[in-house]
Amino acid sequence: MYDTVDNADMSKVVNLLKEKIDDSVESTDKSSNLPQRKMMQKFMDSHCRSRQYFFSVKKCLPSGCELCGDVVMPYDEFQKLDHLPDPVPDESGEHYKSFQVFPFCR
Repeated sequence: MYDTVDNADMSKVVNLLKEKIDDSVESTDKSSNLPQRKMMQKFMDSHCRSRQYFFSVKKCLPSGCELCGDVVMPYDEFQKLDHLPDPVPDESGEHYKSFQVFPFCR
């Protein structure tokens, strides 16, 4: 289990978003503000996955993306990466399977 993001780290993320994606982004923004933040909405649609229990961001290939830049790992390994899968109930239906059962999470 990982610690939650502290305020200092969150400020760094907001500053990066403002610098690279949309200078109108504020740390107090909620998802309901996104339709008003056109560049942020575009980024979210193309790079992010939001679920009830997690939020993930995945670098894209640089074909036309002004944000991501070059891939700095072997291309074939990068191609295997994906967002975390949606939670899958275990056989009991009372818990979710561990992400370790998915090949790219090992």
